Amino acid sequence: MSIRKLIVSNFRSFDRMEIDLPNLSIVIGANASGKSNFIQIFKFLNDISQFGLENAISMQGGSDYLLNTRLGSSREFSIEVISDRLEEHLASPYTKRESYGYEVIETSYGFTIDFSKQGSSFKILRDYLRQKCKFYTYKKQGRHLEKDRYIGEGEITIDRRKSSPYVQIKPPPELSEKTLIDTFLELDFASGFLKRVKIKPRQLFIETPTTFPWEIGDPMKKLFQNISVYDFDPRLPKKAQPVTGRAQLEADASNLAIVINNILADTPKRLKLYNLLSDLLPFVKGFRIQKIADNMLFAVRETYTGAQSFPAFLLSDGTINLTSLIVCLFFERKSLKIIEEPERNIHPHLISRVMDLMKEESNRTQIITTTHNPEVVRHADLGDILLVSRKRDGFSTIDRPIDKERVRSFLQEEMGIDELYVQNLL
Repeated sequence: MSIRKLIVSNFRSFDRMEIDLPNLSIVIGANASGKSNFIQIFKFLNDISQFGLENAISMQGGSDYLLNTRLGSSREFSIEVISDRLEEHLASPYTKRESYGYEVIETSYGFTIDFSKQGSSFKILRDYLRQKCKFYTYKKQGRHLEKDRYIGEGEITIDRRKSSPYVQIKPPPELSEKTLIDTFLELDFASGFLKRVKIKPRQLFIETPTTFPWEIGDPMKKLFQNISVYDFDPRLPKKAQPVTGRAQLEADASNLAIVINNILADTPKRLKLYNLLSDLLPFVKGFRIQKIADNMLFAVRETYTGAQSFPAFLLSDGTINLTSLIVCLFFERKSLKIIEEPERNIHPHLISRVMDLMKEESNRTQIITTTHNPEVVRHADLGDILLVSRKRDGFSTIDRPIDKERVRSFLQEEMGIDELYVQNLL
């Protein structure tokens, strides 16, 4: 499950932004163009899922910093996230020889907020979750139902314009809303249950677990919870860390010693880590964990130093960054990993290999990375590049250079995308 499209209005430097997201997105742009504001959208969604809407707004600095400074509260703030979630629903119980079922092929979740002129209060104007579905007939084969005939597409929407949500079903022409409600227990239950549910005025669907008796909103909440933004600071892993730290890699990689310790305890993971490092850091022979009182520090054994290990504080920033990047890419279980400037402190010769690793891992999880480095741009696929720029009116825009005819003309003249980027011709 990944985010395929993002539509945002009145957020920080953006007036309105709509962008399709591939599995690997390389975000580029000049300083102060709005790259950090683009990343903050995902941080905001993660904060909502973790701490609730009110806290998420506060963590952005309140409406003064959440909204565009030119637009302020004069325009509504909205976000819509479209994902490629795929799931199957079958009629239950399976008593008939032939029955109906549907596949969810796309899930959209969005909300619109109106802030007061003073910015101290807000109200939720709309909060909705929509699923596009393909409907089929299913035939009973033994104890199971198997897909038989395609009927058509339809939509199931849970919408809320006041305090109570309601279900709206748009079936394909062959089916009626009543047939679907009578056939699927979850829809029958929801159509009656949701009418009795009251959601707090300043609370969203995904903050209210009792809203969805069949957990229709839960996957979107989990998607947002599994967004992580990483900005490695190589100075922090060089320090001893308390053994009571989190098992998941922190955003700044400060707890790298704890994460490495857990990887070393698992033989397949340990071998995988060493295999990945052997290409980027061939002199690394292994890791050793040093425990000092209630703290933990990792050390590296190098091929030409025998049994001697070098503690983390003696390692180069590049070694720390590469290790953090490999751990992040291949050992953190997240649906969306956002990595800020992963090439920092890394020799240009290794960037092509780093890009190969990111492309490899993007087949399993969605990755967004920001960069100023033309080497990253040169080794990226043109379709994966997103360009953030600032217009003369001060609003940020985000585009795909591959969609621009002028860029394609330049490339036909054998100018590399990295050269266009360096010369600011994008």
